[in-house]
Amino acid sequence: MTAFGLGPVPGTDIALAADIIAGETGDNLHLPQLPTRGLGSDAIGRTAGLLEAVSVDRGPRSWRLTDRPQLASRAMWDRMDRDLDILQELWGDDLDNLKVQVIGPWTLAASLELSNGHRAITDSGALRDLTAALHAGLDEHIRDLKNRFHCDIAVQIDEPLYGDVLAGLKGTTDFDPVRPVPSEVAADAIEQFDADLLNFTGQHPNWEAARVAKTAVIDVNLLTTDQDGIGEHIEEGHRLALAINPFFDDGSLKDSRQVSISIAKAWDRIGHSRIRLTTNLDIVPATAGESLKDMAAAYRFVAEIAGILERDAGDL
Repeated sequence: MTAFGLGPVPGTDIALAADIIAGETGDNLHLPQLPTRGLGSDAIGRTAGLLEAVSVDRGPRSWRLTDRPQLASRAMWDRMDRDLDILQELWGDDLDNLKVQVIGPWTLAASLELSNGHRAITDSGALRDLTAALHAGLDEHIRDLKNRFHCDIAVQIDEPLYGDVLAGLKGTTDFDPVRPVPSEVAADAIEQFDADLLNFTGQHPNWEAARVAKTAVIDVNLLTTDQDGIGEHIEEGHRLALAINPFFDDGSLKDSRQVSISIAKAWDRIGHSRIRLTTNLDIVPATAGESLKDMAAAYRFVAEIAGILERDAGDL
C-alpha cells in the first residue's frame, strides 16, 4: 500500500508544489499540475500540448484543433519545458520513480472541437488521428522524462468524461447528440496506452475498462455503494486506489485513524481478507485543497491512512 497525489495541486509556484510533493510523498513523486496558472495549465490544455503533430488553439467554447501551431500551443510547449527544468533542478536527475498524468483519449476527443465546432469524437478520422497523436506524444514525453530523471515512469490516464462517453454526449444542438461509444470499444482504446493507473474519480467506474490498467482510482464511497463491483475486481487480482477527501465542508481536516477504521470495516463487508486490504489498495487525496498548506495536509493525511492500515489493519 502506498500514498501519492493524483496530479492537480493549488497555487501557481511549481517549485513550492514540488517541495511539498517530495517532502510528503517520499519516493512516490508525480509531476505537479497547477490549473490555476491559467490558459494551457488546465488538464485538457496540458495534455493537448503533448500531442504529436497536432496543434490546438482556444476556441469560443473550448480548445479547438488547428492545422498548424498557434501561439497557445507554443506557449504550452515552452511552459512544459520550463517546468521540467525546474523539477530537474529541485529533484535531481536520479529518481526512483515518477508519475505523469494525462487526459485519456475519450475525454480528450470529447473536449476538443473540430474547426466546424463539433466535438472531435464525432469524426472517426479525427478520433483515430487524435488517439494516435496522444499515444506518440505521451511516448515522447516519457522518453524526455527518462532522459531527465533516469527513473521508471508510471502513467496515469484521467478519464473524467468516460461515463458520459459511454452514455452519449450532447452535441452542438439538441438535434445532433453524440452517439454512445460501446463499452468494449472504449476499453480497447484505453488498453493500448498500457496505463499504470486509470482515474475514475468523480464517477462510477466502468469495471470493464478498469481491468485494462494495473490500478483503477475510484472514490472511497464505492466501498459501501458498489461492494459487488469492488469485490469482483479484487478477486480477479486487480488493484484499486481509494480517493479520499481529507477535508470536511468547513475546511477542517478529518481524523486519519477514524477514516482508516471506516475503510477497514467497509472492506470486511466486501468479504476479502485484511491482507488484500494492504496489498491491493493504495490511498490518494481526492483533492489537494485550495492552498499549499492544504496540499501538505492532504498528502500527509493519506500517508497517515496508508501507514495505519499497513501497521494496524488486523486490529482496527
